[in-house]
Amino acid sequence: MSASKRKFYVTDLYVRVLSEEPIGERTLGNIAENMDGGDLVGHWGTKTEKVISSKQVAKIIDDLGSDPSFFSLDENGDDTE
Repeated sequence: MSASKRKFYVTDLYVRVLSEEPIGERTLGNIAENMDGGDLVGHWGTKTEKVISSKQVAKIIDDLGSDPSFFSLDENGDDTE
């Protein structure tokens, strides 16, 4: 097999939050909800975004708590379908 010809992207986001108390262990969804209508003021945006190869995906996906099969890839970045 050979590496996938599909495009994959890695995107780094930033979130800046102002609050009267520490925000603790909130989820991103909870933070967004509270920025829209709760006790937080904030802003988010894209810091960087770039195309990466399927081999790079297979290499870093474990750090994100997933598996290459999420994108139908094997551990070498080859398509499994």
